[in-house]
Amino acid sequence: INQATPRWLLMAAMGLMGSGMGLGMFALLVTTQNSVPRNHLGTATSLTQFARSIGATVGVAVMGAVLTIGLASHVDDIQRASGLPEEEVARVVRKPNALIDPIARRQMEEESPQFFEAIRGALGGALHRVFQVGLVLAVLAFISGFWLPASLAKPHLETTREAERVPTSVAECEKLLMAEMTTINPENEPVAERGD
Repeated sequence: INQATPRWLLMAAMGLMGSGMGLGMFALLVTTQNSVPRNHLGTATSLTQFARSIGATVGVAVMGAVLTIGLASHVDDIQRASGLPEEEVARVVRKPNALIDPIARRQMEEESPQFFEAIRGALGGALHRVFQVGLVLAVLAFISGFWLPASLAKPHLETTREAERVPTSVAECEKLLMAEMTTINPENEPVAERGD
C-alpha cells in the first residue's frame, strides 16, 4: 500500500486484517478459558484482557517511536524540497498532528504546497516502516506460538473429571438444576442452621 493505492483496495485490506484479528482474538480467549479449571476462569479471562491492554500500550509506544525516527530521518529532504527553515520543518516533524487535523492540513497545503507534498511523502515512508516493523513482530509472535506447551491444548484435568460426572437419572438432573438455580438466585439459597 502506498499513496497511489486505490481506496477499494485499501478498504479490502483493512477488512481482511480486521476480520483476521477479530477471529484470532476470540479463539485465543476461548482457548485460554478452556485451559484452566472453572474456579480460575475469571482470573484467566481478566489476565488475557490485561495482557492485551499492556501489549497495545507497548505496541503503540514502539510504533510511535518508529514513526518519529522515520520522520526525523527525512528532515533534510523535506527542508531541501520545501525551502523552509530547518527549525520550522523540525517543529512539524516532531508533532505531525497537523497532517491529521483537516483544518491545519488545508492551511499547510495552501501556505506551502511543496512543504506539504514533501512531508506527506516522508510520512508515507515512515508509516511504511511502521508496518514493516509490525509485520516482523507478527511473524515472531506466530513462530513463538509453536513453542507453547502442549498441555494448553488439552482440557484441564478438573474439567475432564467434571465432565465424567454427568447425571444419568432424572433425579440427578433435578438436583443439578436446583443447585444451579440456587446459585443463580442467592435469595433462594437455604439458610445454614446454627452449629453447622
